[in-house]
Amino acid sequence: MSYRPIQHYRGNEADLPQLMAGEIGVATDTKRLFFGAGGNQEVARVGYVPTMTTADIYYHVNSEGSDETGDGSEDKPFKTVQHALDLIPDFIRHTVTIHLASGATFNEDIITCRNHLGGDIAIESDEGRATINCKYLAFSNISSHLELHYLDLISAGVTELDRVLSISNCRYTMIRNTKIDGKSNGVRGFYILNSNVEIYEQSSASNTLAAIFLTGKATAKVYDLLPGSGNEIGMGVDSSIIFKAGTAMPAGETAEVEYNGGIIQ
Repeated sequence: MSYRPIQHYRGNEADLPQLMAGEIGVATDTKRLFFGAGGNQEVARVGYVPTMTTADIYYHVNSEGSDETGDGSEDKPFKTVQHALDLIPDFIRHTVTIHLASGATFNEDIITCRNHLGGDIAIESDEGRATINCKYLAFSNISSHLELHYLDLISAGVTELDRVLSISNCRYTMIRNTKIDGKSNGVRGFYILNSNVEIYEQSSASNTLAAIFLTGKATAKVYDLLPGSGNEIGMGVDSSIIFKAGTAMPAGETAEVEYNGGIIQ
């Protein structure tokens, strides 16, 4: 077996570069340690004790539940998606499932999930679907296998991220039967940055700047989609690749746009 030298970066957190696999970055201002693994994954910080799963986790979330008195069980669900995501341990050796009640509608500002290593994370409803009204739902720096199923995501306004669903620096994400409505708010639907994704089985985006947009050396496999409507661009790529399997693709005034060597094939 042969080994190669790796870079070790040290400086302010905002100045750390995108770490390659196996590289280490030390943020001297925030006292955080990062490891290159599908993005800058935080692995330690001064005074912080990371958490780890000891078994599978299954949280129920219902808009009629409570984040204060709920325990995530079916009888006592949490109220917000964000609260359930905040309880996911840092290191995952099992499967974490967050089940959103069928037919429920969640009105939240922004929803974020970041910095998880290993295992599987699923955010799902069932065929009755769950609706999330928010400015954006963003997943970042996750090396876990991530899955989203039977969700309706509706833009609740414009933010600096100009997107509804953001997948950034995530190892592999499967997006199944998830529908986005950008509400003509000048946002992109599925936004993928430096991540590998699979978007399939009647997923769609409507009323967006771009139904699907990839950038930063991302890759996506897309198939069995619904066309959606009201999109300026169906699919756009910037220095990334989209692999089309089948003929059901997103619709747009411009069907496909390739920037900076991006490829749609």
